[in-house]
Amino acid sequence: MLNTNGYMPSVPIEVASVGVDLGGNIVVPPGGRVFFVRGNGTTVTQYADDQTDPYMSQFTGKLLPSVEAALALCTANRGDRIIVHPRHTQNIANGTTFSNALVAGVKIIGLGVGTERPTFTFSAGASKITINAASVGIYNCRFLCAGPPGTTAITVAAPFAATAANVCFSGNYFQAGIDVDQFCQAFLTTTAAATGFNFSNNEVESLDPAALIVSGVTLTGVDGAKIINNVFYGSLSATTMGWVRIFTTACRNVTISGNRVTHTLANSTVGIDLTASLANSGIVALNRIKVGTGTAPFGAISATMNVMLEDNYVFNGTNTRGLIVGTAAA
Repeated sequence: MLNTNGYMPSVPIEVASVGVDLGGNIVVPPGGRVFFVRGNGTTVTQYADDQTDPYMSQFTGKLLPSVEAALALCTANRGDRIIVHPRHTQNIANGTTFSNALVAGVKIIGLGVGTERPTFTFSAGASKITINAASVGIYNCRFLCAGPPGTTAITVAAPFAATAANVCFSGNYFQAGIDVDQFCQAFLTTTAAATGFNFSNNEVESLDPAALIVSGVTLTGVDGAKIINNVFYGSLSATTMGWVRIFTTACRNVTISGNRVTHTLANSTVGIDLTASLANSGIVALNRIKVGTGTAPFGAISATMNVMLEDNYVFNGTNTRGLIVGTAAA
């Protein structure tokens, strides 16, 4: 049926994200718009059959060349989503290009499994993604935080930071270290503004014991943070440094649960560092921690905390069965 302009609308599945013209009436969906990414960084690929559709000709019928190109089309807090196709590759060459493009409320979603997931490579020492817009989520992507695999030495100083509320990383893979001269230093840091930070179902690994990561996920004054069901594996530069740590400023109502933490540095003692001098609160439960030695996998626990430790299983390299830590701090 023609509408009043004599236009026969096409209704492919992707158009449903921007509204459907039923001939005189527009059905507006409850969510935001959807943008698609797969490319070489510069070329836009046109794939829509019906280029008379004004919505398609704007963006829906295009594969955009980079996440930044898609972000430029997003509107804050509309519920926009960026779908990144399998085998998309992109370099993070500095600390501004990706970060400056971020838009509040946008979800960046990778497609594919394993190495087919979209891959972002940190190609310089200053390469960095700072999530500085609220409620941004990144899902099912691969991040090579120690640079491209090879023989060129590179130390990526601080690949990730969260400085806005309700940032979420979920289902991603992070390569934190390759060898003795290819690794990242401070993997991920937060500021107090990152209230509600969520890091869940991710894998962070450094397979070479010689690649000494300085720090893993560092929480500083973050209330309501959730570090849940992640895998952390590799060597940190200090035996008493945890893959997850609360640092400098107390964090309230924190949940650290269901993580598998392996600190491979010889004689390592800490897997998750709660920092005894801080008045932290929350629950630390059901984590599986492997350290080299010692029986204090959470660092020192003090009466200044209000943290419940519930059924955390620890293997310290000398016990065949390990131990269960389940003490509620005062």
